[in-house]
Amino acid sequence: MVATPEVGSAAKGSIVLAVLAVTLAAFMAVLDASIVNIAIPKMMAVFASSAGEIQWVLTAYMLTMGVITPVTGYLSERFGSKSVLLLSLLIFIVGSALCGAAWSTWSMVFFRIIQAIGGGMMMPVAMTIMLGLFPPQKRGLAMGITGIAIMFAPAVGPTLSGYITEYLNWRLIFYINVPVGIVDLILLTVLLQNQVLHKRKSFDFAGFVLSSAGFGALLYALSEGPSKGWASPEILFWLIIAVVALAFFIWVELSRKTEAMLDIRIFADTTFTLSSIIMSVATIALFGVIFFIPLFLQNLQGLSAMQTGLLMLPSALASGVMMPVSGMLYDKIGAKINVIVGLVIISITTYLLAQIDTQTSYQNLLWLMTIRGFGLGMTMMPITTAAIAHVTPDKMPQANALINTIRNVAGSIGIAILTSVLQLRQAFHAGVLTASASTYNVSTVETFHNLTGLFMQRGLSQLQAQAAALGQIMAQVQIAAFVQSTDDVLLVTTGITLFGLLLSLFIRNVKKTRASNSDSVQLFD
Repeated sequence: MVATPEVGSAAKGSIVLAVLAVTLAAFMAVLDASIVNIAIPKMMAVFASSAGEIQWVLTAYMLTMGVITPVTGYLSERFGSKSVLLLSLLIFIVGSALCGAAWSTWSMVFFRIIQAIGGGMMMPVAMTIMLGLFPPQKRGLAMGITGIAIMFAPAVGPTLSGYITEYLNWRLIFYINVPVGIVDLILLTVLLQNQVLHKRKSFDFAGFVLSSAGFGALLYALSEGPSKGWASPEILFWLIIAVVALAFFIWVELSRKTEAMLDIRIFADTTFTLSSIIMSVATIALFGVIFFIPLFLQNLQGLSAMQTGLLMLPSALASGVMMPVSGMLYDKIGAKINVIVGLVIISITTYLLAQIDTQTSYQNLLWLMTIRGFGLGMTMMPITTAAIAHVTPDKMPQANALINTIRNVAGSIGIAILTSVLQLRQAFHAGVLTASASTYNVSTVETFHNLTGLFMQRGLSQLQAQAAALGQIMAQVQIAAFVQSTDDVLLVTTGITLFGLLLSLFIRNVKKTRASNSDSVQLFD
């Protein structure tokens, strides 16, 4: 075992370019988790695939990232962060090129798995390297810059995908990664210094198998639960597999004094645990809007994919602007005030979004989303930085692997829970509205007769006109039910955010002591 310099240190005088190169790698990894969504209908037409088949293009990427992320801590410690980042970027480039050339649904799924192996490693390794590029007292700024990828990529993905799909060729969604990735690969190779490796650890095979089985089964169950039903035998089977595998994984990792795949003893630190919970809440709040608002805009307000993406873009820009700003504020005042203010903004704007209906103007939505973006930018990176603020340098790869695993699982759990809420509440509201729209309702009877008369004027028989009128009324019922259920989802998201706000009151700020070395910190209320 030999001394290790700062992980990911850059050649003197090239720090800014190195930061940009590392951020670009992280941005590409996160972007491709969301950029494909808009192009799914086009893929279905090209590959003549069903909805059940094409969903694996999304699910396979998410599952693979969930499985590969926990192993990045070991790989970084064993081979060095620079080597792992270069390898993961190379795999990502190859996977992207293959995805662009895919000739069928299942070839696309297989190539997406290859792409996700690279993408799943890039984000946590990039975080580790970024922290090595800055001194400890500038960790907030480092994480703020890295956070641009986390916050900006999911929101800009639909805009970029919508433009490429509508005006160019959907395969460019993947091909564009190749030249950009090659340039970034060259920059990283030149700018990042070689590292002296840590102790040559043996591979935790049992931990890898159990974590892969546990996280893979959990993420699959969460992604399929809303569509197949939480009580279905298949979903229950995978949930049981997930619980058993993860329970054994925890037992195995705790029984190892060294060489664990994920050092879950880091959770013994209350600041890390509390910050991880708040970060999970913020992640759910993020996806609770960027996943459901586009459905509302396209299904009910009739916006195109491009228009929807443009509405989401200012929110992403606001988050991107606030990320480094909140990082610098963290370095001066700590996480607590940043996170509290950010969560207050998220709570208020999410509650106001829960009041939207089909008459809500584009401008009002734009302003609410943009202000909310500022709140997200103020929250995500300070709380992530607080989690790792006094993790020792040798534990940093493990801590970053844990954080990214938590973020992936939290996002999946959030979407699964909120999708279930949407479906349950839509059924509830549809039932209530259908009952109120019975023939005993004077207003409904009048509407029914007016519509019947209108359709008869267009040449339909009385029976055909009555059927058309009834269909029109029931369509309006379903629209109203979807609006109300979307509002319910956003109210639940508000409640989850308020829970995070409550927890944020107990955050302990981290500040560097003057009388100690540069890596030591102290906690204060």
